[in-house]
This record gives sequence, C-alpha cells and structure tokens, in this order.
Amino acid sequence: DTGSVTLAAAEADMTPRSAYQLRRAPGAQSFARAWEMAIAQAARQLTDIAFERAINGVREPVFDREGNLTGMKSKLNDRLLMFLLRHHRRDVYGIGTESVLSIEERKTANKANAGKSPLPDTLDALEDRKEPVADEYDDIYDLKFADPGRDRAEDKMPQIKRDPNPT
Repeated sequence: DTGSVTLAAAEADMTPRSAYQLRRAPGAQSFARAWEMAIAQAARQLTDIAFERAINGVREPVFDREGNLTGMKSKLNDRLLMFLLRHHRRDVYGIGTESVLSIEERKTANKANAGKSPLPDTLDALEDRKEPVADEYDDIYDLKFADPGRDRAEDKMPQIKRDPNPT
C-alpha cells in the first residue's frame, strides 16, 4: 500500500535485503509479480496525491516578522497542474506534436530504433536551414536570410535609427 520496501518488509517480519533476495530467487515469480502489482498500486496512489495537491495545494505555515506562527495558507503548484493536464489531456493541452508515451509504447519505439543513429536525420534537417545574418537587415524588423556557410566574421550589427521626436 505504501510503495515502500522498508515498510512492507517490516510488516512481513523480514529485512528489505531479504525481500529483494526473495524477489530475485528462482521459483519466486509470483512474489515478483505481486511486487510489481504493489508498485503499480503505489504509483496510482501517487497520481491521486498529485491531483489532490494540484487542485487543493499544500498547506504551509505563515509566520510574522518575529517568527510567530500566525496561520496557514494553501500554496498551489501551477507546474504540477500543467504537467497533469498535459499528461492526462494531451489531446487538448499537449504542445505541438509532443506525446507522452506509455511504458509499452516506449519499449516498442526503442526496439524499432535499436541500432539506428539519429545523426543522419538531424543532419538532413539542418541542411536546408538558413540562418539570419545581421548586416542584411534593412532595419531591425526586416530580416533576410543568408547563405548558412557565409563567414560570420564580416557580419555587422544593424544601425538603429532613433526618432528625434518620440511621441
């Protein structure tokens, strides 16, 4: 229930070390499966806790200047909220083509890409890219693109004309 090997072993009157040894022992596959189920249950419990914290926040003490406790406040965690929304509602809150893969989807993707180097795809993607060069600006907002192989040592920053009579 807790996801803690130490607490579970203590409940079973054994040490954490002997629990790990039993999990790896030949013929203890049912114990290993039960262990995995316990970890999955603890993960579901952590998800519940994360939602509770994202919705209700965490209670924190409030102190005055002299260090006296004056009350409690709830502190919300927007990053946790955004993470949960992106993970559980990725169709609505996901960013671009980003996706959160399940463990099984990751295993399948890793097998498919085993031994493949991402370098050729990365080089292909960079080949067509053109980079801006500073001295080709007509003004600060008019950006033109130059040959990416050009020597940048010759580049100069654009001169910005200031309005002598700003409104």
